[in-house]
Amino acid sequence: MKLPPPLLPAWWNGRHKRLKIARRKPCQFESDSGHHGFSAVLTSIFLLVAGVLLCGPAPARAEPALWVLRDDDSTVYLFGTIHILPKDLAWQDERIRAAFEASDELWLETNVSGGFAMILPMLRYATNYGEPLERRLGPEDGARLRETAIRLGLSMPTVNHLRPWLVSIMIEMAGATGAGEIEAGAGADMVLERAARGAKKDIRFLESLSEQFRMFADMDEESELDLLRAALDNEGPSMTDTLPGMVDAWMAGDPDRLFALFIGDEQMGLDDALYDRMIRQRNAHWVAQIETMMAGAGHQFIAVGAGHLAGPDSVLTLLAARGFHAERIEGGTP
Repeated sequence: MKLPPPLLPAWWNGRHKRLKIARRKPCQFESDSGHHGFSAVLTSIFLLVAGVLLCGPAPARAEPALWVLRDDDSTVYLFGTIHILPKDLAWQDERIRAAFEASDELWLETNVSGGFAMILPMLRYATNYGEPLERRLGPEDGARLRETAIRLGLSMPTVNHLRPWLVSIMIEMAGATGAGEIEAGAGADMVLERAARGAKKDIRFLESLSEQFRMFADMDEESELDLLRAALDNEGPSMTDTLPGMVDAWMAGDPDRLFALFIGDEQMGLDDALYDRMIRQRNAHWVAQIETMMAGAGHQFIAVGAGHLAGPDSVLTLLAARGFHAERIEGGTP
């Protein structure tokens, strides 16, 4: 099993680390790359879901897609994000800034601020309590795991006591951030969260960290090991071929093109069980919460991975089925 780039965080695909990134002036919402070592892995676990690993040349004009739901006393903005970005890539425009400033609350996928809240999910869903991981993989793949861990500077004793799903992401994260061109702290979600804290806005979350971990932890053993084998196999050009088009689609605000890349050759299909778990089921859960927001009052800004706002099972499609039709904000002030 191999996850497609649109579902993977920017730490997933180490091959793209040599891609050249178009630089822009610093973002309005100042980024901060203050994550180090293994804490960066923990802080970035939320990127497992619907994160598009995008690091290619940006279009001349950045206009990531933004939608709004309105009734007499409620306004909900829906913004598709990229979870890891170059720290000086300018993805905000007046639409995004105005919508954010007008909102009372920021809603994100989950809380990755760290601390005690991460310990229990790590112990329950990410720790390997059985045979060392390299033995579970078998002699050949176990040797490949050891060689890869040494090359990437990962501690093999630590790796052996982690679940395969997490190790696969650690491997890709180590490669993806090794060149220093992209940073978890510069991702749109984290930039918005810091801005919200600075503005003393309420910050809320659509799901718990445990719920995100379980998307992978509930896989059967062989599928989980296959996920790790796919990470070890990921030496081909497919990711670097796909990523520039994805970043261009996101920056241009083209969700249809983004989704077409998502389900392209060698990507996860709509009938795949992991797609159902990571996209379809979670979107339905979030839509129920958005419906509750619309039944209340106030202004909310929801920022989730861009993959959740594209395709036949998107949050927007499910909202429309319930009678909530989001309006695309093309330009100007919301």
